[in-house]
Amino acid sequence: MAHPPVGFASGPREVSSGRREVSGIATQLVIAAVRERLGEGGVASLLDEAALPYARAALDDEGTWIGFDEFVGLLDAAAGLLGGEGALEDIGARIVTLQVGATTRLFMRTLGTPEQAFRKLPQAASKITNVVETNCLRADRGWAQIRLSYRDGREGRATYNRFGQGLLSAVPTVFGLPRGDVTVHPDPEGDPQAWLAEVRWERRWARFSGRRLRRHSRLAAAENEREALLARLHNLQRTAADLVAPGEVEAVLRALVDRTAAGLQAAWAVLAVELPGESSPRSFATGLDEEVARRRAEDLLAGRIEPGPSQLIADVTSAQAYRGRLLVGHPPGFEFYSGEQQLLEMYARLSATALDTVTALAAARRGERTATALLDLAGDLVGVVDAENVARRIARAVLPLTGCDQSTVFLRDAGTGAGDGRLRLVASHGLDAAVAARTSGFELSERDTPLVTRALMEQQMQLHDRATSDDRVIVRAMELFGAERIAIVPLRGGGEVYGTVVAGWRDGPPSTPEPDLDARLHGLADQGTTALRNAQLHEEIRYQALHDGLTGLPNRAFFTERVEQAVGRTRRAGEQAAVLFVDLDDFKAVNDRFGHEVGDEVLREVAVRVRRVVRAADVPCRLSGDEFAVLLDGIADPEEPITVAHRLVEALGDEIVLRDRVLALSASVGVARSDTLDDPSGLLRNADAAMYVAKAAGKGTVRVFEERMRGEVVRRLELASDLEYAVDRGELWLAYQPLVTVADGHVTGVEALLRWDHPRLGRIGPNEFIPVAEETGAIVSIGRWVLEQACAQVQDWNERRAGAPLDLAVNVAGRQLAEASFVDDVGAALSESGLDVQRLILELTERVEPEALGVAAETLRALEALDVRLAIDDFGAGYAGLSYLRQLRPNVLKIDAGVLRAAAEITGNDERELLKGIVALAESLHLRTVAEGVEQSADLDRLRDLDCDLAQGDFFAYPQEAAQLEPMVLGEEGLPRESTLATTASG
Repeated sequence: MAHPPVGFASGPREVSSGRREVSGIATQLVIAAVRERLGEGGVASLLDEAALPYARAALDDEGTWIGFDEFVGLLDAAAGLLGGEGALEDIGARIVTLQVGATTRLFMRTLGTPEQAFRKLPQAASKITNVVETNCLRADRGWAQIRLSYRDGREGRATYNRFGQGLLSAVPTVFGLPRGDVTVHPDPEGDPQAWLAEVRWERRWARFSGRRLRRHSRLAAAENEREALLARLHNLQRTAADLVAPGEVEAVLRALVDRTAAGLQAAWAVLAVELPGESSPRSFATGLDEEVARRRAEDLLAGRIEPGPSQLIADVTSAQAYRGRLLVGHPPGFEFYSGEQQLLEMYARLSATALDTVTALAAARRGERTATALLDLAGDLVGVVDAENVARRIARAVLPLTGCDQSTVFLRDAGTGAGDGRLRLVASHGLDAAVAARTSGFELSERDTPLVTRALMEQQMQLHDRATSDDRVIVRAMELFGAERIAIVPLRGGGEVYGTVVAGWRDGPPSTPEPDLDARLHGLADQGTTALRNAQLHEEIRYQALHDGLTGLPNRAFFTERVEQAVGRTRRAGEQAAVLFVDLDDFKAVNDRFGHEVGDEVLREVAVRVRRVVRAADVPCRLSGDEFAVLLDGIADPEEPITVAHRLVEALGDEIVLRDRVLALSASVGVARSDTLDDPSGLLRNADAAMYVAKAAGKGTVRVFEERMRGEVVRRLELASDLEYAVDRGELWLAYQPLVTVADGHVTGVEALLRWDHPRLGRIGPNEFIPVAEETGAIVSIGRWVLEQACAQVQDWNERRAGAPLDLAVNVAGRQLAEASFVDDVGAALSESGLDVQRLILELTERVEPEALGVAAETLRALEALDVRLAIDDFGAGYAGLSYLRQLRPNVLKIDAGVLRAAAEITGNDERELLKGIVALAESLHLRTVAEGVEQSADLDRLRDLDCDLAQGDFFAYPQEAAQLEPMVLGEEGLPRESTLATTASG
């Protein structure tokens, strides 16, 4: 840039210290806490005691940064008024409850968990202060270690440290969790101006954990996220109004810089812009010394500054030929985070719009009548954020501005190619009632009106006389509207066409139009274009706030609002509404096997299928992750929601082909109708409970909510919560059941079976609590404990056993195989116990889907390399068949007890053949066979006839504790022919 920047202005102008070290977020927190406790009189005392050199209005603005020493003085004064430094922690912890720092809170929410938020804390902390450097040393499973140090040799302050502890304790509350506990330690490196903080927080609410915790914490945190999004929207709307209000370029640019720095909580901001008709550019800045800001503005326009982690750049380009650049930054070591570039570009677009507005107002002042009309229109358009409302206001302004008889405003649908656009009538003024009725919904194709199309592209005003025009489409339109002459101007700005304004005269204006008609209509069009661009920006922001970015479906906030509206309406009308809660079964396996990119494609395809199934009037949404919901409103037939639910299950059960991969999915659906409600907000909750029951009943099922389901879900949640502590509390224990040779009754091994004695609920069956453990992921740590205990016990027996060593069979869940650490867990259990790897048999049920085994293929290969034997449990009861055998390549087949029981029945001819076929199949594949569920001597005789290898069941011994089974497993002789039930019934 040849010319140095001129017209420099630094701000905020109320700040006397010139330092921008602590943001207005922190200042507002302190003032709000004192106001809550002591009222406005307390605030006045606080500010008098702190003696801050700021205007009160500046302290009410979160964009006002102050000096660190000044902020510490404010904290000291607050501590004195509120009873000591301990109150400062509570002040810091209130950051989530106040409508400040919306961008920071939204950033932390999108990270997903408190642990991820602590890891990104340096970026969020830069929104509070640039004096204290914050680094996360570790964050894992409800615990984080943070190092805080004062920069540039600054002296530490005890009151700020207490305030900082409160901020750290507030991080979990962003995610709907209780406030964390903070413990402070000296810096291990010996830096006197640094300290360590350990933050611990509960990873669950009382009685909730696992997947249900995540669901409840998401519900609790969704309102927080929604408020943050709406706060951002409100800030942008306020910025738009602030920029338009001054009416002068100088004031607009000053306001722009201040509002941008406030909106992004940046330490400083610079705007450099070239204005038409001015030989030198103008520069404005906040948060920097004048000379530093001047140099950066010059470098910014010259393109010598590049964006980076600690500074962002956006171009400012308007329809009126303003050209400039907007720069925001933090000191080195502090970074912006993902999403703030987009926010900066929104401010840049607002600034361009504001400059266009100023231009339009300036042009309007050149004529008294034009100025009055356009100024009235500008005031009328401030705050209007709906395109059709903008169009109606424009149509009303045309008549007094031009003296015409009627006006119409068309908005443009751009179409997919050149000439494919259409002009749609959205507003009119001055039309007779009959004309308005016959022109309702009128559209005009650009391809059919080349003159109008050219005018739109060239931004020219066109005059048409019905008697002389050679454009037949225009003539027919004039006949329809009853106009003899019309003037057309485009609504065009920033290279985009938004529509047209048409002024019409029934008798026609003078043959020679007024000299400034073109200028007046273009002034109006400029105003209208500015408002339409603002409306478009508002719609974009609102869409982002209320829709899921991945699938385009409405999000939870939008859905919840529509459910409440529907319930209220149906109650008044005596109708019904229903919610379908849709959860994909085992979607985690897709992400684990193919990666999150493929998982995202699957979710987009699911959204397409959901839209295809539901009616146009229904509201589908993505709640979160792999959870979707559908609102059915105005239901006449109570069976209709069930029908739609089954259609969803069928549609989502069809194979999905992505990138030459064929994926099989299923979904569980819960249905709740509004006649089951105790309150409007309960409809989604009831559908969720029904979905939980559907998932527990199997894959791809539908359940309708019943009152009893609440109790089932609560019990399931209680089990999920208590399972995480069951091992530590000694509630879990292992029972063992012997594996016996069919030929001679010798004990060759045992199967370890998990049992749970709940202190309040009593003995809980494994069929109830193991599925809960798998769903929540607790099965991973529990399974590790089972391996350690069982391997140690069997090794102890083998060391004392006179005969051949015992085998140990342990059940393994598919969730365990999906964990990368599982092979290490097996190796550690064998190594610590000393058990021979050849003695361990890992059992996988045939009911596990083959798709889940595909995810664990690498784990299975590693186990095979260790020489660990594998068994298929419950063979004959599942659906995987030979495909399962090919994938797993087992050493043992365990025949399901149901097959043996059915074979013993009088009518069990088919089952006897199945049993015979399984044994023959195993023999041909050189696999050992174990028959489960042997309960009587006839079962044993049948197995001998089939040459089955081993048997297991109550005929030999109930599953029992190690001490009770020890005499049997340490003996060398075979078991007696008669059952041992009488001596082992206690198991």
